[in-house]
Amino acid sequence: MIHTIRRSREQISFKSFSLLKFTLNFLKSCCSSSQSSVLGKTMLGLLPALSYGCTAEGLSPSAEKAECKTLIQMAGISSKEKYSSIDIFVFRDDDLRILDCYQRVESPEYWTGAVCSSSGDRIISVCANSRMAADEWPWIRSRGSLEKMTVSLELERREHPYMSGEVRVTARENRPTSAEMTLRPLVSEIYLRSISCDFKGKPYEGEEITDVKVYLTNINAECGMLEDGDIAPSRVINPAGLCHEDLELFEDPDLVYQEIDRNIGKAWIKPEIKLWCYASNAPEESIGTPFSRLVIEGKISGQTYYWPININREDGNTGIDRNRQYIYDIKITRKGSTDPDIPVEAEDMEIKFKTAIWEEKENCIVGF
Repeated sequence: MIHTIRRSREQISFKSFSLLKFTLNFLKSCCSSSQSSVLGKTMLGLLPALSYGCTAEGLSPSAEKAECKTLIQMAGISSKEKYSSIDIFVFRDDDLRILDCYQRVESPEYWTGAVCSSSGDRIISVCANSRMAADEWPWIRSRGSLEKMTVSLELERREHPYMSGEVRVTARENRPTSAEMTLRPLVSEIYLRSISCDFKGKPYEGEEITDVKVYLTNINAECGMLEDGDIAPSRVINPAGLCHEDLELFEDPDLVYQEIDRNIGKAWIKPEIKLWCYASNAPEESIGTPFSRLVIEGKISGQTYYWPININREDGNTGIDRNRQYIYDIKITRKGSTDPDIPVEAEDMEIKFKTAIWEEKENCIVGF
């Protein structure tokens, strides 16, 4: 049962979460590690606008051992936001999309380096903050292999969210080229910014909501590292209600469940609750693809009630997309449901709602 809830809606354009800027320098023949050091320093001359004091780190193992036709020169700069790691894959841009080279960069606050590649059309895929060690990637032999890689919401970390991005380039010998890539988080954020209740005219006027919990239900548990667009869950967390067994699997349960440490009354409070989930935007609800919900649970006069809200499903909207922020300001005006999986009626609450491209941390520019 879905109802349109009274709200104001605003579309906002934010800066992207993180930006990778590529400048590719292609050189003939295989290069030694000493040559790469010189090239790493020379790279700053190619990026005068990005003079942040990078240091050279040398070639990747593939560049040192292979007889390569092209050297992809990379320089990295980070803002205050630090990555735990960046994995760089260069694939041939043809029908097979075979892996041409791979580079792992650990804790890339300031970094320059290079990977070896042959010339031609290429796809550069970058995965950030993977929980995998560098020696766990050998099974990635093509872009198709990387497309099959999935990550779990239970392992997400607020300080280092899983991120990815891609860019197509044409590598030409002795001819520099440039491209830009945006690294985007796989997750989206459900933000309960403010909340109040007003039971004016009801028999329970003046009551407050106590023991308040806020959580997500029917949320997508897994996401492909490169997945985007239309996404249906393959596994669901908190199906039809709060599941404590699911919460125990999280390294950080606060990602999907939090409590408000005060009662909700007529005065607006700002709990600043930010929950995370993966995209889930199937057009129709079914047993296998339930709509993701933001649930407010609380007690009125000792009785537990639920106020479940289908996330971004009003007015023909199709649910949760990747790298979005869904912001809610909520006034509860009636007792809620006795079932956490039955969405609220229109008269149960007033909602001000807006959605935006998610911007949580400072932009990061990395030059390649």
